[in-house]
Amino acid sequence: MKNIDVLRNEAMHFSNLNSNQVSKLKIIGKGTDANVYRINKNLLLKLYKLPQSNIKSSNDEIIKTDKPQKFINTFKFQSRCYNEEGLRLGYKDLIEMANIKQEKINLTYLPLAPCYIDNSFRGCILKNCRPNIPIDFFKFLPERKKLIIIQKILMKFKELIANNIYPYDLYNKIDSDHQHNNIIIDFKLEPTIIDLDGKSTAYTESFNETYYYDSTFGISCLTLEFLFNQDMIDFFDEPFELKDYYQDFYKGKIDYEDVDKLINTNIEFEYIEEFINKRIKKNRY
Repeated sequence: MKNIDVLRNEAMHFSNLNSNQVSKLKIIGKGTDANVYRINKNLLLKLYKLPQSNIKSSNDEIIKTDKPQKFINTFKFQSRCYNEEGLRLGYKDLIEMANIKQEKINLTYLPLAPCYIDNSFRGCILKNCRPNIPIDFFKFLPERKKLIIIQKILMKFKELIANNIYPYDLYNKIDSDHQHNNIIIDFKLEPTIIDLDGKSTAYTESFNETYYYDSTFGISCLTLEFLFNQDMIDFFDEPFELKDYYQDFYKGKIDYEDVDKLINTNIEFEYIEEFINKRIKKNRY
C-alpha cells in the first residue's frame, strides 16, 4: 500500500471544494446513495446524494435537486456505525472513525478524509484504486487462480473484522442491479475491498455479533458464487430446500456438508478459511 500519510496529506488539499470545482470533475460511477468523481490518478471524490444546488459535471450531467440542505447528520443519512456509548454516527463521524482505525489497517484503504462543498459536509475522499475491474469479470479463471484471489480477500476481510469494521454487502442480492461491485481486482489478480464509507459497512468500537455474522455470511456467499459461478439468488427464494439446491447446482463440485455450513447465516470466519485452504491443498495435486 502507498504511504497512507502521503495520501492523507494529498486528500486534505481537496477536503474543501466549491460547486464550481466539483463541476469540473469527471463522474466515473453512479450509485443509489452517491456518485463518484475522479480528482486525479490517486484520489476520488464520493459525493453523497443530498438536495443541493444544481451541479453540471464535466461530462454534461446535471444533478437535479429540490432545495439546498447543509447538513448530512440527520437520521436519514446516518450510517450503521456506533460509538462506544452505542450512539449511531453520521457519515462525517464514521469517516473520522475510519481515519483512526486506519492506523491498524495495513491491507485496505479506508476513507481518507471528509469533503466539504460550499462549507457543507457532502462526502469523502477515497483512494483511486486502478484498474478497478469488478470481481465478476474473473469468473472465467480456473479454480486454482480463483482460490488464490479468494484467499487474498479473506486476509483483508479478516483484518477488517478484527478491528470491528464489518463489510456486510459482498454478495449478490435479488433486488440489486450490481454484482459484487464492492470488490475490484487488478491485472495482477490483487483484490481490493472498496465502498467502506457508507451503507455497505458498519464500524463499531467493540465487537458486534450481528454485524459480524452479516459480514461472514456475505463473504461466504461470495466464495460460493465466485468459485462455482452460481449466484445465491436461489437461496433467498422461498420455499428453499438445501438438498434440492445442492443437487441442482453443487453436486460433484463440493461436499454437501460444506454447502450446508457455508450458507449458514451464523457461519464463523474460521470455517470459511478452513474450506478455502482445503480446496487450495486439493488443487495442488
